[in-house]
Amino acid sequence: MEIRGLMENDFCLFKKTSFLLNKLHLITSVHWTARVKHLSLRLTGKVKFRESKPSDQSKRIYVLTWK
Repeated sequence: MEIRGLMENDFCLFKKTSFLLNKLHLITSVHWTARVKHLSLRLTGKVKFRESKPSDQSKRIYVLTWK
C-alpha cells in the first residue's frame, strides 16, 4: 500500500495515516518541523518512507509505503 501527499496541502492525511500506523505498531513516531518544512518519520518493520524531489522544490512529495 502506498500513500502520497504534498507536504503542506496533505499533511492532515499524513497525520491521520501515521496515527493508524501507530495503532498497528508499524511506525514509531512522526516529527513535523514547520520552520524547515520537513516531515521526518522514524520507522519500524516493513514501513518505508521516502521523499521525492520534483523539479519544483515547492512541491516536495512525501511517500509512505508499507506491505
